Amino acid sequence: MGRLGVLVRDLEWINRSPLGMLKVNIDGSYYAATRNGGLGFVIRDFVGTMLAGGATPLQNLLSAEHAEALACHAAVKFVLHHNMMPVLLETDSLLVQRQVSAQTTSNTSVLGRLYDDIGEMMDLFPNVRINHTRRGANLVAHLLADHAKSLQQETFFFSALTFLQAAIASNSNFV
Repeated sequence: MGRLGVLVRDLEWINRSPLGMLKVNIDGSYYAATRNGGLGFVIRDFVGTMLAGGATPLQNLLSAEHAEALACHAAVKFVLHHNMMPVLLETDSLLVQRQVSAQTTSNTSVLGRLYDDIGEMMDLFPNVRINHTRRGANLVAHLLADHAKSLQQETFFFSALTFLQAAIASNSNFV
């Protein structure tokens, strides 16, 4: 398969949620040299229209997994606070997806309390699910997580930021 075929295949996976569900793509960024990074999430309806998003700078991270788990926590908290359900969360971190999905007892890992918090929030609203997605299907959340490192505080928005418009438009062409 040629390069264009790979791009089209990757874009075909992007941002279509089941009818009546919202999709929340989440991502975290981590820079080992500084232990800083950012988190980003984007919320879309079933036709791919962006409804909201958020970006937060992160400091004193333990790992890339830590940034990804914090992104999941922030997105779940935002969705619950704004009563945006039912929701399908998507992350390109298979580890985070598995940890959140496997919540049956207390998690004893280094990030266990964070995973327990996510699980407790999700248990309050059983119509919140989390799936793993391919990295190529998580472009907008990735751009937000990367952008977050330049911010001074958490930022939420309800329309597409200028630097995201091209990525959102390209995704919408394949929804």
